[in-house]
Amino acid sequence: MDYKNNKTRKSKLLLGIALAIFMICPNYYGQVKQKSLAVFPVGLNESVFSPEGFSLEDYATKLQTDALKTDKRFSSNPFTRTHPSVARALSEGSIKAQMLVPPFTGKSEGEFRAVRIGRLMRAELAIASVIDSYDFDNAKNTAKGLILVELYDVRLGKLIGSVAFSASGSGTDEISAAKKMVEALVGGAIPQALAILANPPKTGGG
Repeated sequence: MDYKNNKTRKSKLLLGIALAIFMICPNYYGQVKQKSLAVFPVGLNESVFSPEGFSLEDYATKLQTDALKTDKRFSSNPFTRTHPSVARALSEGSIKAQMLVPPFTGKSEGEFRAVRIGRLMRAELAIASVIDSYDFDNAKNTAKGLILVELYDVRLGKLIGSVAFSASGSGTDEISAAKKMVEALVGGAIPQALAILANPPKTGGG
């Protein structure tokens, strides 16, 4: 009888320990904690212009957002000007309106733009992209472009990596070719960007 009682108590004790481990360390059972990721709209280099009737940056932003949402290692938080903390900082004058216009790559006033805004959004990581070049060959109905993607550790305030990816697309006209090109750009760059976010290098740019 004592043996059965001891065995029951031991089983309950082990169950309690397992439950405590699960509550404190969910990763122990494979439930990985998602890292919050501030996702900024894709911008255009000042020398790049979208074809008439089609927005390169809007289409690229949609594809980028959709691709990032599928990776469960991250909790994607798309940037909007109406984000409560961003709107408050803007109204208080602690951040300038031009800081909120794409592209969000690079620095402004000595600080990475994506990092500064990412802090307002309480993100751990941030991603900012820009279509850096675009060209259309009328004779071949082929569009060519280059996208630059920058990855940041918001908490450390530093650039942890970047991706430069070029691609082309062909179609029956410029818009259809440009769509194919954007799909190829995002489809090629984002997996590389996710790899860097998941396993950032030991050292990064500042």
